[in-house]
Amino acid sequence: MSFVSPSQLDFNNPGTWPFVYKVVLWVVMVAIILGFAYKAKFEGMHQQEDANKKTIEDKLKTYQTNYRYQIALDQYLARKKELIAILHDHLELLPDKNRVAKLIDDVYASGTDSDISFREYKPANYVKSGDFDIAPVSLKTTTYFTNFSQFAQKLVELEQIMNIADFSMSVVDTSKNDMFGDNAVAVDGTLRTYMYDPDVIKALMEGEMPPARKK
Repeated sequence: MSFVSPSQLDFNNPGTWPFVYKVVLWVVMVAIILGFAYKAKFEGMHQQEDANKKTIEDKLKTYQTNYRYQIALDQYLARKKELIAILHDHLELLPDKNRVAKLIDDVYASGTDSDISFREYKPANYVKSGDFDIAPVSLKTTTYFTNFSQFAQKLVELEQIMNIADFSMSVVDTSKNDMFGDNAVAVDGTLRTYMYDPDVIKALMEGEMPPARKK
């Protein structure tokens, strides 16, 4: 068999190549095919391995976090009980809707006990604000400063919150109003008490998210 130089091969017609060159070509082609097959198979395996490692790392972090919470669970539960007790104490300062009417009557009685004659004492519509409602009462009176200060002190002593808002006070011109003597004042303002939403409080005490309130 005569030796044929690679430069003499007809690359457009590999079928005419000597057997040795055909074997070499087949070996090269098989090697290329096997290389692509290996890459396709093992590259996917490497990607899956990386994904599995990432999953393991995430689960390990979650486990470590949960383990720390588990160790401190008793402390969290004890703190929760403390906060619920504090919440109960604070709720005692806010009337529910069933107690608002009585509170308004109690405030009126406190005014009359302080020798205050109301020109206007009228509850207004409730105002929604966040997780509670505001129950306003329009208040107008002409009285003496000492009487009104006594009335304000009685508001402070109430079991439930009752604030004076939009407050204005002016000295009465006795030359135009002979019903009052010196130190008479005209007071206009709004009394406000705040009612909690029972659904919101119930959810908080059960450790849930409060329901969205309708405006």
